[in-house]
Amino acid sequence: MFLILMIIICVACMNIISVIFMYITQKQRDIAILLCMGMSNQKIQYIFMTFSQMITIPAAIIGLILAGTIGIFLQNYPCIKLPDNMYDTDYLPVKLELHIFCVILIVIILVSLLASWYATKNIKKFKIVELLKII
Repeated sequence: MFLILMIIICVACMNIISVIFMYITQKQRDIAILLCMGMSNQKIQYIFMTFSQMITIPAAIIGLILAGTIGIFLQNYPCIKLPDNMYDTDYLPVKLELHIFCVILIVIILVSLLASWYATKNIKKFKIVELLKII
């Protein structure tokens, strides 16, 4: 189960990285203009990392609300039957705890920050002159 969850997290990280890369690629001219006007690389990185968090945090909260709703439904209406010869219980047990949801939210935020930092660290390699020639 842990391996499956890690694969899902890796796929989510790759999606975040690809979205940020695409957004940075689309905004290269704007980044070059900001750099020419004196904005530092760190501030530009901060802008894109904030953009990443604006996407990730609402998505994580919606996902946790959906998971909690499904968990409450399964607690009240057990409908997933388990094989009799393998388990002591007849239906899938569900235990919802607030601290687990909080830990998951914190991990999602940290993984998103790490993925967006990785995607934005290439801003330092932009050649301003070449980007401004196109304009």
